[in-house]
Amino acid sequence: MARVSRRAHVIRSAFRAALLTLAAPIVALVSLFTLGAFVPRLPRIGVAGSLVWPTYIGPGVIAGMVGSGAASGAAALGSKRFGSVLAVLGSVSTLASAVILVDQVRAARAAGASVSVSAFSVRRSPKPTPDAVESYAADSDGRPLRAEIYLPRNPRVESAPLMVYVHGGGWIQGAPDDASADLRWFADHGYVVIAPEYSLATDSRPTWDVAMSQIGMALAWAAENAERWTADAERIVVWGGSAGANLALAATYASAVDRLELPNGKSVPRVTAVAGEVPAVDPVYVHDNIDPQWGPATRDMVRTYIGGDIADFPERIEAIRVNNYLSPAAPPTLLTACVPDHLVPVAGVRNFVAEAKRSGVDIQAVYRRWGDHLISARYDGLPNQTMLHLYLRHFRRHGA
Repeated sequence: MARVSRRAHVIRSAFRAALLTLAAPIVALVSLFTLGAFVPRLPRIGVAGSLVWPTYIGPGVIAGMVGSGAASGAAALGSKRFGSVLAVLGSVSTLASAVILVDQVRAARAAGASVSVSAFSVRRSPKPTPDAVESYAADSDGRPLRAEIYLPRNPRVESAPLMVYVHGGGWIQGAPDDASADLRWFADHGYVVIAPEYSLATDSRPTWDVAMSQIGMALAWAAENAERWTADAERIVVWGGSAGANLALAATYASAVDRLELPNGKSVPRVTAVAGEVPAVDPVYVHDNIDPQWGPATRDMVRTYIGGDIADFPERIEAIRVNNYLSPAAPPTLLTACVPDHLVPVAGVRNFVAEAKRSGVDIQAVYRRWGDHLISARYDGLPNQTMLHLYLRHFRRHGA
């Protein structure tokens, strides 16, 4: 009997240790990420929690439940102190994370997005490939500039609206297929989607003077070729993310007041509506970012883009600020931003929206309480699905 009792004690101890080994790292990570999401200005922890946790909040809540459950099991098996502390900490963190999740679910439903099981998965979505890749222009060195094309799988009888997407990457990196899953989603909802590349800035070659006009050239090329894709050149929408949003708005706003010159006498077609995700509408705020961790990086992005410090090249920074092209002729605009954004300060977005409204621009902005610059990085995530549905509603409301 004593031998059986000792064996049961050994098994119980081993099981308790296994549960604690499972619970401790999970609870620690969930707690730190949750703390960072709620207090985004905390050094390092706030950056990590704000950037990562709201983007992966579905899997995060599940992880928290697993960690809390394991800790509770360890406490029940005799780990009264450590197991109980872990269980309480895990439960509190999981409940706090659930607050973020509930807020995202409400926003998704309000936008018309469905809440599926994939929102709670960590799997990576397949990366769709474009239906075609064509050259729409050439850069200053004669290198072809490509445009990826995504076509509706079930073409409608009438012409489809055209969509031009401008990728982000701080004007120094990125590619047209960075958001390929989003672009395929829009194509599946009836749009002919064009995703052009543009000249990226380097230390030896700033591109502030060519990138915006290249987006204008892509718009002109898309309109000229609309008939080939059974698309309607009278219904063109444009959107982009981060630096891509800056280019999308700058090109469309400037063309609306005839301040975007294209080579060969071409003109930018009228744009029906425009949208921007975590938009770097005012690069001055990006340059002056005071965040201790990301501020130096964002300053370098702007300096690389314009070829130096903004104090040395005031005319260059003014040329890329969307604020300088505000007018009632600007296309209807929807911006989605994150209040704790560490890369593109939300103050710049708020200031731009207020100034745009005073200038007569039809503009709306959605500010997310939770999340950061990478909030829409996960295709299946609720924030990204919410963004897609908000943009779809915005474009359709204005006739596209």
